[in-house]
Amino acid sequence: MPVPDVPQALSKNVIDGVLVPFEIVPALKLQELTAYSILGDDGSRFGTSVFLFLMNKERYEELPDDLKAVIDAHSGAAIAAMAGTLWDEIEEPGKKMQLDSGGEIVGIDAAAKAKFDDLSQSVEQRWIAEMQDQDIDGAALVEAAKTGVARHSQ
Repeated sequence: MPVPDVPQALSKNVIDGVLVPFEIVPALKLQELTAYSILGDDGSRFGTSVFLFLMNKERYEELPDDLKAVIDAHSGAAIAAMAGTLWDEIEEPGKKMQLDSGGEIVGIDAAAKAKFDDLSQSVEQRWIAEMQDQDIDGAALVEAAKTGVARHSQ
């Protein structure tokens, strides 16, 4: 469902909940439509988005040195860490709005989160199969993404 359709779907009881980051709460006024937000009891989330900044290496090598310097200065691990910090910070206003409206942010235990993770495996497996149909090793991509998320989630 497109994110802009979520408020109406919630208000008409078409859906009971939605997996979105707290940063979207203010824009969609989700604090007016939901009573609970759920995190893992360790603060973990249900899912992770992977963002990539990619460029064809040959094209990069063809760039003038001054443009390569701009790209180099605005990419890499330091920029990724900064972006992660910013994403964490932009969650706070949405969390505050949820709490200030009388909503609760509750944690679920590891066993319940594991059950949720198991149920979401069908989505992952469907995507891997779709990639396989395109002669892409989706399983390897998923594993690489999980490894990267784990490495940078500490």
